[in-house]
Amino acid sequence: MKTTLYLRIGIVAATTALLYGCSEQKSGSQSANPVFVYVHPQGFASPASTDFHGNAIRNSGWDIRQCRQCHGGTYTGSNAISCINSGCHVDYDGNPKSPESCNTCHGTFTGHANDTLSWAPPRSATGDLNTTARGVGAHQFHLNPAMMDLSNAISCNVCHRVPSDVYVSGHFDSPTAAQTMYFGQPAKTPSAGITPNPSYDSQSLRCSNTYCHGNFAVRKSTSTYQFVYTDSVIAGARYSPQWNGGEQEDACGTCHGIPPAGHRNFGTSVTVCTTCHYYKQSGQGQQLDKSIHINGRIDLYGQEYDFGQ
Repeated sequence: MKTTLYLRIGIVAATTALLYGCSEQKSGSQSANPVFVYVHPQGFASPASTDFHGNAIRNSGWDIRQCRQCHGGTYTGSNAISCINSGCHVDYDGNPKSPESCNTCHGTFTGHANDTLSWAPPRSATGDLNTTARGVGAHQFHLNPAMMDLSNAISCNVCHRVPSDVYVSGHFDSPTAAQTMYFGQPAKTPSAGITPNPSYDSQSLRCSNTYCHGNFAVRKSTSTYQFVYTDSVIAGARYSPQWNGGEQEDACGTCHGIPPAGHRNFGTSVTVCTTCHYYKQSGQGQQLDKSIHINGRIDLYGQEYDFGQ
């Protein structure tokens, strides 16, 4: 009886060549007794295994380009099985999804059952799920309509310079946290002739100077309703929220006082505010109309005005 020799080669941290070797059984000989080489460990395709390839790729610094040597330039199979036609890397509808998609490393829906679709954490790039983790924090409080009660969803590029390619400099190769932080609109909405200069402290995990959290002002000299002013400007609170501090970081009044500084005090109840600022949807009790809140404009008596008017 002919004997077939099987060789299994495991991955070790110091041997990236083995990490990125071909995952399919390979014939190492054209003889009557072929040699098959398994270059990946037993649990390489199992998310529950410590040998899962996601863990190995994370530990190697996220660069999976060496996988192309066996799996092909688009990971559809070359000298090995396809990554995107094997039932693993697929989108929500079961269509092929590149392993280089954003939510392969962070966010949800990796192609596995019961995942939801999101580009942003949780999961963080290090696998964290709790909002207290710096890699998770308030991502979903900015993006998930079910968790947002103050405004419409805020796109990724408001706070991040979204990379055009996974391997662009400053993406996953960044030596410091949140290297790709970049603030655009509405975080930099100008008011009273001043444009906010938002920033993020990667040590304290606090955002500062954003319009969204109260860096705004309205000048009395340009207002039709000067009787409400007690100062030359009505100003926001310029709150610096704790990124991983939870939903209390956007509690009503944190971004602007009740009433705001420089605003005549007609009472300290949000209900009083809605007498002039119609943020509450008609006939729906206390439900906030998110479309006209934190949108870069002032709502007054049912009309929207640019800051400074």
